[in-house]
Amino acid sequence: MKDAVIAKLEALLQEDNIAKIRNEVRELRDEFNELRRKMRQEAFELFKEADKERREQAKEKDKDAEVENVRFEMPEDPLDEQFNALYTTFKERLTAYRAQKEQEKAEKIKQKAAIVEELKSFAGNVGDNIAAAFDRFNALQEKWKEIGKIGNDDKYKEVKMEYSHQCDLFFHNINMMKEMREEDLQRNLVAKTEILEKLKALIPLENIRTMESELKKLQKAFNEVGQVPFDVKDKIYQEFREIGDAVYAKVQEFYDARRGEQRENLKKKIALCEEVHQIAQETANLTKPFEWQEITKKVLELQKSWKSVGYSEENEKVWDIFRNACDAFFARKKDFFRELDQGREKNKVAKLALIEKAEAEQHNTDWRTTTDFFIKLQKEWKAIGSAPRSEENKLWERFRAACDVFFDAKKAHFATAEEKEAENLVAKKALIERIKAFELGEDVEQNFEALKAFSKEFSEIGYVPMKDKDSIYAEYKAALDTKYGELKMDRNEKNKLRLEGEMEALMDGQDADRKIDDERRKIRSRLDELQTEIAQYENNLGFFKSNAKKNKPNPFLKQVEDKLKVLRAEMNEQRTRLRMLPKPEKAE
Repeated sequence: MKDAVIAKLEALLQEDNIAKIRNEVRELRDEFNELRRKMRQEAFELFKEADKERREQAKEKDKDAEVENVRFEMPEDPLDEQFNALYTTFKERLTAYRAQKEQEKAEKIKQKAAIVEELKSFAGNVGDNIAAAFDRFNALQEKWKEIGKIGNDDKYKEVKMEYSHQCDLFFHNINMMKEMREEDLQRNLVAKTEILEKLKALIPLENIRTMESELKKLQKAFNEVGQVPFDVKDKIYQEFREIGDAVYAKVQEFYDARRGEQRENLKKKIALCEEVHQIAQETANLTKPFEWQEITKKVLELQKSWKSVGYSEENEKVWDIFRNACDAFFARKKDFFRELDQGREKNKVAKLALIEKAEAEQHNTDWRTTTDFFIKLQKEWKAIGSAPRSEENKLWERFRAACDVFFDAKKAHFATAEEKEAENLVAKKALIERIKAFELGEDVEQNFEALKAFSKEFSEIGYVPMKDKDSIYAEYKAALDTKYGELKMDRNEKNKLRLEGEMEALMDGQDADRKIDDERRKIRSRLDELQTEIAQYENNLGFFKSNAKKNKPNPFLKQVEDKLKVLRAEMNEQRTRLRMLPKPEKAE
């Protein structure tokens, strides 16, 4: 019988789900204990009979003899040990199962506590977008449900109670927002009704320009007020539209009376278009700069005349024609002066020759001789001067690439560069994280010294893998610029300190001479680009000013002026950077 129970227990223990067999195992334990009890009882009965018979036999031999007492001992059964071992295994697995369940419960409580914290972040202040707040709230509720029930646990009860409180707080604030929105709608209704009254007052006015100006202001004000209660929305809009149409009709009637004048203005503007177009065609015969200057004066006079003509029919269309003709003239003028830049073309040819020499020797492994050769090429490159603006950077990148091939190969030959660069990359990433985590103090000087120390440390770390060079520098620059932006000081002084820090780090870092030359070329190239852009915008500015209508703002004029401010500010910064660099060595 015992072996049958043991067999059942062994079969049950093959199950993976220990909780599933828990009750069955306990029933087998009780059954096995009962069998053991019965067997003990049976053995004890047999013992008593044998002991009685032994005593009787002893008395028969000697009535006066004292019979020795024998204590009952149950014989050991290997099946008991086998069952106990199996039951011990069961208890160990059950203990492990309960520990796992406790861990899972703790993790669920942790997850639900995180939901409560997220709910706290907006339940007390849902913001203006109620729909977005509900979407976020519903998502958290769904996440709460997905985690599932946990059971009776004191810690969970606290989390659940706080969750319920935050839900109640959320709905309370939502209701308050709805009430406030209703008040806003009523205020908007009052504001739009007042605008309608002002709009009605425009109809009897005689000054059409005032009427037109006020109409636009009131239309803008009406559109900016915001929504009104839904049940009166269409009525308010319809009334606004009808009154506005009546005012607009009166304005339109005034302009209809001026169409004859506008037709005459159109003829004058067409004549100006033809004249400037003819001038643009004649520029093919101009061969000297002063000729271009003289004919430019004529074009500017035509632009001035255009301003004096006034509004015309098809005003935008004819303006596009005139503007395109002027643009064509100035484009050809720009092409002419670009062609005069023969010196830069010669520099381009000379630099291409140096590039070909560099590319031919970039794989030469005669390190000493080839190093002298490349140093000589670099000095010759410095002595040549700038190539055309559009190609200078490309030529430099190509030349530098050939130089880098040689010097990188040389460096790899004498040291394990890749391992060092990988270490440098890790170091620079760690430094960037330190910059991001750095918190500015109250002492501006200490803050600046700390940021300058970061720049120096970054420069001293050394090279990183080529594929990571631009991205890691961009990330470093962005992190450092953010900290400079947080400095509490005058903007110009802040920029000056930032530039000083960058330049000091550049000059103190590894391979400083090469980096300084690289920086100087980039700055000069950018200055050339800025000069071209500023000249173009100054030319456009003069054109817009000459054509601006009196007492009427010109949005294009404002855009050009703002762009010029930005370009000039950048030019000043680039010039400051150039002055901070050490002067280049004279060519041999």
